[in-house]
Amino acid sequence: MNHLADDELRARLAGFEEPVDFVDANGRLLGRFIPAVPKDQAALHERYKHVFDLEAAERALQNKAKGRTIREFLEHFHAQGK
Repeated sequence: MNHLADDELRARLAGFEEPVDFVDANGRLLGRFIPAVPKDQAALHERYKHVFDLEAAERALQNKAKGRTIREFLEHFHAQGK
């Protein structure tokens, strides 16, 4: 991997928390900058990663079943006498 040590670029990228695409004047992708996760945030991710199942979330996104609004759910819930 190549490394680039440029203070001006580092300063410009310092505030980003999500990936940044670099494009040319025509909008063609040149590359992507993916910021490193700060150690304190990485520790939190590691501590709570068992709470979030990425595979289950991806399956849920693929589910095309019609859901219900909160209002519809509550109406159904109250109709059941609960």
